Amino acid sequence: MSQNRCMKYLSRHAERCQSYLYLVHVAIFDEIYDVHKIRYFYQNTIFIKIFCKIAVENFKFMIRCIAIDDDAQALEMIENSIARIPFLELLKTFDNAFHAIEFMDKEEVDLIFTDVEMPSLTGLEFLGSLRRRPYFIIVSEQERYAVEAFNLEATDYLLKPFSFERFLKAINKVREHIRLKTPVQASAQSEIPGRDFIFIKSDYKTIRINVNDILFVEGLKDYVKLHTAEKPVLTLLSLRALEQGLPCERFMRVHRSYIVALNKIDTIEKNRIKIGQHTITVSDMYRDTFLDRIQPLK
Repeated sequence: MSQNRCMKYLSRHAERCQSYLYLVHVAIFDEIYDVHKIRYFYQNTIFIKIFCKIAVENFKFMIRCIAIDDDAQALEMIENSIARIPFLELLKTFDNAFHAIEFMDKEEVDLIFTDVEMPSLTGLEFLGSLRRRPYFIIVSEQERYAVEAFNLEATDYLLKPFSFERFLKAINKVREHIRLKTPVQASAQSEIPGRDFIFIKSDYKTIRINVNDILFVEGLKDYVKLHTAEKPVLTLLSLRALEQGLPCERFMRVHRSYIVALNKIDTIEKNRIKIGQHTITVSDMYRDTFLDRIQPLK
């Protein structure tokens, strides 16, 4: 299948199909009736690059991943598969789960790939210990842990060695879960012209928050705290989910734990932002983008 024909098929179906994996099936089965040739198209580099490009344009943010396995070859297999999907970001790999716990105390993770049989702490013990579990996919040589994994709400269960086709199916499940997850529907609300508020859940109630009242947002371990002109509001959300719902022209991530309202900034001194009595540090990761965004007059 040529690049032009791939693009034509994928572009034609991209608008009405939310699942990028479904786009592959549409293109394949519209053209080919010999199922034995399907694997060729999954391995076709041009085809993969084009449909992933379309998918990432329609998908609003990167999925931040970590991988845990005491088998170096298994980790390499996961790394190589992640590298082929442009909206997956591999933050780090670990050969034991204890190091992953320390990392997750500092970084926000959307998806975990983990083996089960590991020394000191098994993958299932690790997942069971998390107070707030991200999406996770079990990658194991053994089938016998599947029931326990799905009882912990695993998104999928991959048996080693897995094909890239099977890996794509697992990632597509995660993507669909994220797209359909609507704990606050702030993202959809923010797309409505003229809407200056969002709804969030807090203390068993749904509360309307006026966007203009938000000074900044602080990400805590299990909660997000919205600091408003009146009072702070706690909600059980990830900072990333809330970031997607706030108007991007008015809010900006300046730290892994902070989003600020640009029109509420009083002063900026070196890497510190002052909003009222609050001081927020701009991390090195976001510093250049932040300074480019505010563009002080010269």
